Amino acid sequence: MVQKATSILLALLFSATLLAQQPKRPDLIVVVSIDQFPYSYLTRFQPYFGDGGFNRFLHDGASFTHAKYPYSTTYTGPGHAAIGTGYVPAKSGIIGNTWFDRNERGPQYCVGDDHARGGFSPQNLASDSLGDLVQDRYAGSRVFGVALKDRAAILMAGRKATSAYWFDSSIPGFTSSSYYHSNKQLADDFNRIVPDLIKSHPMWEQSDFIPAADLDRITHDPERLRKYKTSREGLGVSFPHRIATAEALTYTPFGNELVIGFAEKLIETENLGTEDGKPDLVFVGLSSPDYLGHNYGPDSLEAADTVVRTDRQLAAFFHDLDAKFGARYTVAISSDHGVQSIPEVARDMGRDAGRVDMRNPNATIRTYGELAPRAGDEDRGEARHQGHAVHADREDVHHVFRRAGDLSQLDAHP
Repeated sequence: MVQKATSILLALLFSATLLAQQPKRPDLIVVVSIDQFPYSYLTRFQPYFGDGGFNRFLHDGASFTHAKYPYSTTYTGPGHAAIGTGYVPAKSGIIGNTWFDRNERGPQYCVGDDHARGGFSPQNLASDSLGDLVQDRYAGSRVFGVALKDRAAILMAGRKATSAYWFDSSIPGFTSSSYYHSNKQLADDFNRIVPDLIKSHPMWEQSDFIPAADLDRITHDPERLRKYKTSREGLGVSFPHRIATAEALTYTPFGNELVIGFAEKLIETENLGTEDGKPDLVFVGLSSPDYLGHNYGPDSLEAADTVVRTDRQLAAFFHDLDAKFGARYTVAISSDHGVQSIPEVARDMGRDAGRVDMRNPNATIRTYGELAPRAGDEDRGEARHQGHAVHADREDVHHVFRRAGDLSQLDAHP
């Protein structure tokens, strides 16, 4: 079971013990999830990687080139639940970032918890996770989740996690909830340096890691199409991007530095990875590639710069782990989902692409806005909060089960 949970969805795996003559159980396991990071980024940008980041995995580790999610709702919540548990949404219970709860007659956020101070917990996670199983097998092992996004940190770490920490721009800094035995002093100490880190990055300028001539070939970001990008927090849609707030920083690759820095502080403060026969597990969620990826698209200059910067940031992280743990740790890298091109950019590149108006102005298909009155507010609410999904009429579904004589299915599909 543990083997299944660790291997089913990981795209890259590197163990420092692979370089030793007699590999042994690692004392520390680090799982890195890069939000919105398709495998194609590895092949597209590999010529511009250094030696210590992604290439270390591609050359000296294991690379799973066909690690695909066998479900359609590849959102952040289901993806990070899958990384942490090895299960698809039907088994993990995390079917979206938000869904309609028929019992509560309203939207349910995937990690929302009104009973926890701080508002978040893994209460909706329905399955055991890798972290749970490690702790069951090795009494005294500790499991942590760290990310900008609460749902990334919480769902990867699992229900029995020692703690999970996520970034709150209003602090600005990392926080947790009363569900966990969190180390408030750890968070407070790190958060004191966050304002200085923000000030150290007043501007996001394009790096020179990729030669200008190559950028024209591997990106598609003409000035005339930048109107289809999205500007948030005053960042604009072209380089250079001025960074004025903590929130703005998270929409740049420098947001990765917040997470990696906190993860390193966590490992040091909690004294993880000791040689006591009890492996510790740390999940690290790099959320910034997703934030900025939605704004600028995968074909943009910003996406290209983010990938090569992330490579260098990970290399520095692994260098620090090498110095501290030598051959006593293992790292795996994956992603919760990929990304598609901005439709107007894709069309300009010669692809058959466009946008669909989900408001269905011509009434050619049924949407929640056109549900018959008998469907009621409940079905309308479900359709509104389930994302891009097909919704069956509840009465029609129940009629099919009744006609088939399989009344037991009615209880399974309330």
